[in-house]
Amino acid sequence: MRYTQSQVRELVGLPLQTYRYWAALIPHLSSRGGKGSVFTTGDLLGLALMQEACTGVGLAVGNVCDGLDQMFGILNASPWPTEAGSVLLLSTTATRFTTLAQLTGERRLEGTALLVPCGPLMDRLRARLLPEAPQAELPLTESVAGPGGMEGGREMTPRMPGGRT
Repeated sequence: MRYTQSQVRELVGLPLQTYRYWAALIPHLSSRGGKGSVFTTGDLLGLALMQEACTGVGLAVGNVCDGLDQMFGILNASPWPTEAGSVLLLSTTATRFTTLAQLTGERRLEGTALLVPCGPLMDRLRARLLPEAPQAELPLTESVAGPGGMEGGREMTPRMPGGRT
């Protein structure tokens, strides 16, 4: 599925000024500029993870903008982390998705790290995108629309709660 900037900001609860500031710092977001810009479900989850990190612990985006840009690349290049306990590990030296179980087996992390749980954010996004559907039966993944947001030869436009597109 593809989303407009206003749709992703509404789904994530992100003020326009905050988005503009982040886009000035994160190359992936600045590449999405313009009136016809479209965002993927990976971008949607990435913005939700950024919002959670910033509001949850006061993360300064400018301090980890390289890692956040890397996060968008990971989210748009591979399936979302779906295992129970999946977390975003954002550190000053690397960004990756892992699980809490895998982290307990690690002996050492390099640099300061922040863990952001993915499950609650994906549940919130599912509830906003699919308010009437059973959440456990409808996964929120890029494969729902297929490559390039196409299904059956037509572009899919998501409907926001309340009927807006």
